[in-house]
Amino acid sequence: MKIYQFIFMSVFVLGLSACGGGETPHVTIGDATERRHFSANLTVQDFRSLADTLTNKMLEDDLFAEATKKPRIVVGSVRNFTDDENLRIDDLYDHTEEALVHSKMVRVMSRGSTDFDLVGKFELSSSRQYGDKDEQEVTYMYKVKLYDIKGEVLGHWSKDLMLIKAKK
Repeated sequence: MKIYQFIFMSVFVLGLSACGGGETPHVTIGDATERRHFSANLTVQDFRSLADTLTNKMLEDDLFAEATKKPRIVVGSVRNFTDDENLRIDDLYDHTEEALVHSKMVRVMSRGSTDFDLVGKFELSSSRQYGDKDEQEVTYMYKVKLYDIKGEVLGHWSKDLMLIKAKK
């Protein structure tokens, strides 16, 4: 019986010593504008880049360049058509609205506004492919369709972002 107690205590002590004694992990501060990825999923920096690029692409169109006054636009909800229902779509909406406001080329109205000229319908979609050895390729597409108050489509713009996860 004493031999079992000795074996149990030895294993217990060895187990405890293996838990501690290692190097303590540390946290470093990174550049918030840097777009690093540890997986093939979108980051906040990707949201900002997608929103900025898509907004600039839309605002470069003749529709805005030839406007005599700043059009009033309502940014509709961003619809999530990706395979990740946990994406922070509200963050993408906020970055899109922020990019439009800072452009100073349009007047951004609230979603509940009844006095506007344009409505933007935004969507985020994705397609995912898997390789032989845990490789992944995900293509995200952020797009906007712009309508006037009568429902006529005035334009359609999109921005793709491809993320590739290599084998381990």
